[in-house]
Amino acid sequence: MTFAKVVGQEKLKSQLLDEIQHGRLSHARLFSGKEGVGKMALALAVAQYINCESPTTNDACGSCPSCIKYQKLIHPDLHFVFPIVKVGNKTPVCDDFIEPWREFVLENRYVSLNNWYKQIGLENKQGVIYEKESNEILRKLSHKSYEGKYKIVIIWQAEKMNHSCANKLLKIIEEPPKGTIFFLLTESPEDILPTVYSRCQNLNISPISNDKLTEYLTGRGVEKSIIDEILPLADGSLTNALRLVEERDELQFNFEEFKNIMRLTYAVNVPGIYEWTERMAKLGREKQKQFLDYCSRLIRENFMYNLRIQNLYKITPKEEQFSTKFAPFINAKNVEALYEDFSKAYSDISANGNPKIVFMDLGIQVTRRLKTK
Repeated sequence: MTFAKVVGQEKLKSQLLDEIQHGRLSHARLFSGKEGVGKMALALAVAQYINCESPTTNDACGSCPSCIKYQKLIHPDLHFVFPIVKVGNKTPVCDDFIEPWREFVLENRYVSLNNWYKQIGLENKQGVIYEKESNEILRKLSHKSYEGKYKIVIIWQAEKMNHSCANKLLKIIEEPPKGTIFFLLTESPEDILPTVYSRCQNLNISPISNDKLTEYLTGRGVEKSIIDEILPLADGSLTNALRLVEERDELQFNFEEFKNIMRLTYAVNVPGIYEWTERMAKLGREKQKQFLDYCSRLIRENFMYNLRIQNLYKITPKEEQFSTKFAPFINAKNVEALYEDFSKAYSDISANGNPKIVFMDLGIQVTRRLKTK
């Protein structure tokens, strides 16, 4: 991964290059920021650059033996740590998952935790970085570098380290072997063990600008009309932007069905609500959950839209056109109850509740709420 391939973040690239060139790169760097802003991409770009055999002032060469191995994620001095899950009684280590991990990161350096769980078929479990992993790190770092100038350890989702693992790594993070650099990547720095956090130099990574997201998506052949539609929801995250482009048909479907149920319930159109219930009940559970999650978001955004403070709400142009007339019906007296109704329906569907009953009950509750003034 070269700096040139990191989307946006020009200031941070310059800052990191300046630190490297003046010998001020910290041996333990914490990259903090929301999903999809480029934490993994930046860590890999720095790692490749400092191990490049023929670097320029602005980037790695991309063609030396070290760069080629970094681009394939197979450099022997590059070590990854990431959340995994126990299978049976055995406690695994990250090397047990290294092949699917490489495949996952090579597909897209803007990695997401949910996509990683899908990659290894563990969507319904929570990953952990176990104590055993700390022993693996200590073992690997006890050896000399195989080829590179630096040994690199990238701990992705560092907040997932359990306390035993984090405590075991305290000393080596504070005083690593010569030529060793730790990159800890996190979306929740407040969840990292304070003693680990205090030993790292924190770098906050801001959301990617809309201009840079537009430039990237345009380069991938995404139409301008689609980009304009999804940018307000991407929230500066490339991961979100790519997901929204992929799911734009689903986004449109959810929007149309949200409008349908709101119009039917406001008109107290019982036969229409029943037909809508039958239609929604035929969807798969994941689509039902995605729809209910979408509705919860639009309820919140329409309430915020009433306040007319632009940075408080995130809606697409089509949603905003609808909200100009609909938003006044979401007010301080019903917004909380409506949000709870959709959240309850989501929980009931997740718990394998009967979808006909869940959606019919939801329609009845929404009818009551929209009459609250």
